[in-house]
Amino acid sequence: MQEERVQYHKLPGRARRHFGLVSRQRQRLWLAEDHLLCVWDKAYSERYKRFYLSDIQAISICPTGSGRVANALLAAAALIFVVLTVSLLDSAGDAWAGVAVAFLGVLVLSFVLALGLNILFGPTCACFLYTAVHTERLACLGRLRTAQKVVTRLRPAIEEAQGRFSARDAALLAQRQGLNETPAGSPAAESSSHRAP
Repeated sequence: MQEERVQYHKLPGRARRHFGLVSRQRQRLWLAEDHLLCVWDKAYSERYKRFYLSDIQAISICPTGSGRVANALLAAAALIFVVLTVSLLDSAGDAWAGVAVAFLGVLVLSFVLALGLNILFGPTCACFLYTAVHTERLACLGRLRTAQKVVTRLRPAIEEAQGRFSARDAALLAQRQGLNETPAGSPAAESSSHRAP
């Protein structure tokens, strides 16, 4: 009897860990019918972690300021090289100065391009997946727009595996835990759907 092959669908987002200019490790997410597969690709090896949809308790998305910090650093670097380029334009008659101006111009364009791309990709975030026994950071969902898109895609699959987590279930859970209400921005209210215990 032939074993049925699992169908995987690639989800948006990817993360790369760098060592200098060399990419050391990449992370990708794949969705199957009953689980989410997290794949780390490192040079000539791959590592896999499987999260069954019925075990996922929450997925939280926390906005971070790293994108704004990167924008500020790239803009500052571009500005410094613009000032250096302008200061060398006075002595553009020298062959050395002409080469330096061209080199600095390329650097300015590189930083401006990197800044434009970082702005285009949108705000950054930290995304975490919670199960009863484990918390996993999904580094491949480092941009807010991508993380929201993936959570929107995962929500129906999780609801199908676990059942819908209604407002009544949330109120009962909050009552059992001695809370007045479930916070609107909490992982249980926003990013997950699971049964109340």
